[in-house]
Amino acid sequence: MLKAIDAARFFIYLMQDEENDLCNLKLNKLLYYAQGCHLKRTGKPLFSDSIEAWKHGPVVADIYHAYKSF
Repeated sequence: MLKAIDAARFFIYLMQDEENDLCNLKLNKLLYYAQGCHLKRTGKPLFSDSIEAWKHGPVVADIYHAYKSF
């Protein structure tokens, strides 16, 4: 099973040539949606990290802290 950081790095890789900025909030929302889609399709989580409900949306705390300066 992946860690959330692996999935986050994949999204960053996909968006590196795009003009849109991938901020921390967008990255965490993408992780949330990816986790939900993977759970629906396979019945298993995509990554093992927990997702928390924060004021501005779903957050994987380790990802937030790793990329909060961006």
